[in-house]
Amino acid sequence: MTDLTSAIAETHQQGFAVVQQYFTTQTLDDLLREYDRIETGAPSMDNLLNRSDVVRDMAFEPRILNLVKSVIGGAAIPVTAFFLNKTQDNNWTLPWHQDIKVAVDSFAEAEGYSGWTNESGILHVIPPPRFLDKMLSVRFNLDDSDDENGGLQVLPGTHQEGLLSNEDLDHKVKTIAPLLCVSPAGSITLLKALTVHRSEASRTLRNRRILQIEYCGERLHDSLKFYDLGRDLSRQTTAL
Repeated sequence: MTDLTSAIAETHQQGFAVVQQYFTTQTLDDLLREYDRIETGAPSMDNLLNRSDVVRDMAFEPRILNLVKSVIGGAAIPVTAFFLNKTQDNNWTLPWHQDIKVAVDSFAEAEGYSGWTNESGILHVIPPPRFLDKMLSVRFNLDDSDDENGGLQVLPGTHQEGLLSNEDLDHKVKTIAPLLCVSPAGSITLLKALTVHRSEASRTLRNRRILQIEYCGERLHDSLKFYDLGRDLSRQTTAL
């Protein structure tokens, strides 16, 4: 079992960590009920900061905020949250990549921001590397996640290399042994945005439900705002 002090050090060094038995059975049950509610009645499982009190409260939970601050330094601002479930009926693979884009609500010229794309009607942009270095995903594992059901795989230490070109990424894939993040239900997985990672398709009938909340350590350029309408600056003062 990885304690919080070890998880912080491991995330700094390796770019990821798994903290087992992080949240209680009651919290797990609450999140599973919220997953079922949203899956049944909502058009999507995205942008939950402004659509789910349960998810919002979890994003601003003091213990989580303090953990995120310890990893990325400075602030701990929740910017988006969503549920995922990889099953045989909803299956996919993700190739090796870094999380380098953020969703914003409108276009604006901003120094250091590049690679604008429109993905399903939502604008995305690549922030400066210093911004990406202060982004962290916290994955709340609602089911056991392992090799059979498409668990997260990472290339340890790659977050320290900055924003990789396609050529550099290919080189890392060929020269660094991947690690599988075996993550039991009730654990959390910490993942730096620049850590190279992937997931394969599920080969089992089991669920792989995850609540993912993404945090940043500083605000976007003054001319830009995150797409997720759940941002609430009155509450974000507690995250700074």
